Amino acid sequence: MDLTRVPENRVALLQALAGQVLAAQNIVLLTHVNADGDGAGSEAAVAAWLRHAGKNVHITNPTIFPASFRYLVDGDVIIDYTDGRAQRAIRAADLVFVLDTGEPKRVGRHMDAVLTRPVAVLDHHPASVNSFTGLTVLDATACATGELVYDLLSVAGYDGDWPAHITEGIYTAIITDTGSFRFANTTPRAHAIAGDMIRRGV
Repeated sequence: MDLTRVPENRVALLQALAGQVLAAQNIVLLTHVNADGDGAGSEAAVAAWLRHAGKNVHITNPTIFPASFRYLVDGDVIIDYTDGRAQRAIRAADLVFVLDTGEPKRVGRHMDAVLTRPVAVLDHHPASVNSFTGLTVLDATACATGELVYDLLSVAGYDGDWPAHITEGIYTAIITDTGSFRFANTTPRAHAIAGDMIRRGV
């Protein structure tokens, strides 16, 4: 049994999400306030994928991108919220892609601007009664949003060599959200995907 294979129940929604994301040209990525390794790592991996696809992509979080994870991202991708370009980037976006949360209030100071734009969500937390409208792929059985990013890239047909920003971003997301494989959300698949990232160069 190949544990890196995308679970069948995720395929159709992830195909729809990949189609929506790849149809956009100007894309803003963001995650919840006080980004953790899952949010930041997922952003890093998605940003690298979309840049490779020729998209204009920026990460614009409602709080400062964590210094400990900045090595995962090319510096010019991040627009900190203190930069006046942050709100302009959101309002000019064809799509705002929210990672690791589905709740508008969790994007803090960016909430009002985000709600004016088309939104897509990829998250592994339980559904909330107050969620973004728009295409949402949510699976609480995933160990981390990074696992769903891995599946998204697989479903999108992203093949060949994966650059370090992708492999290290996904690996960071899984390692941090599983507590280095100590937490109850650790699964055989979490180990399999981490192993694939190591095989790819982490």
